[in-house]
Amino acid sequence: MKTKFLLPFLLLTVNCLIIKIAKGQTAKDWYCPNINYNKVSFYMPDANTGDPTDATRIIYYTPKGNNYSIMNASLYQGQPIAIETTTVAFVGNEVKLLSNVVTNPNSTNKKTRYSPPLTIFKLPVEGHVTTWVYKGEKHSAEYSTIVVNGNQYNSIKVIEYQPRWHGETISYYVKGYGLIETDIINNNGDTIISDKFNERNYDSEASSN
Repeated sequence: MKTKFLLPFLLLTVNCLIIKIAKGQTAKDWYCPNINYNKVSFYMPDANTGDPTDATRIIYYTPKGNNYSIMNASLYQGQPIAIETTTVAFVGNEVKLLSNVVTNPNSTNKKTRYSPPLTIFKLPVEGHVTTWVYKGEKHSAEYSTIVVNGNQYNSIKVIEYQPRWHGETISYYVKGYGLIETDIINNNGDTIISDKFNERNYDSEASSN
């Protein structure tokens, strides 16, 4: 008799947990900008003044069937110094890395496929910290807030723990914007803003490629 009552209770508990994660939102909503935008730009602020430096970053988001191609370009004085193009899939409440192509001073068009795909982002459960391991490094995700250009937004805060230099890389994602800021905490506990949001727009030429 107890089993008859226990099973519906357990199902209700699981369903409530799923609703807390997924109701009205998906990992894609947070990881990518909405369909009106496909280009997001950033700058590295001066550590003392906060003014933009010559180091910038541009991310292009292109739908490819059920997946997305995301080109991430780091620039200095407007010239690319490193480009990484990733192909990702959205599986449940996770973003999976399928492949990437990297060009930097050390390699040209170096392509890597991941089988099985690697988890690079997870939609957290409200009120909890979600953890996983990516390329041997611990990651966590939780709901947070962030101030951008004087406005406060709800965000997902993703922390990549860096045991090699005893620090952390913190990425903030905002629904409808995607990645909006990247901070680095060094081994002294100092926070350095690596990428600060500049603007988002739609680039028709990038979309057609």
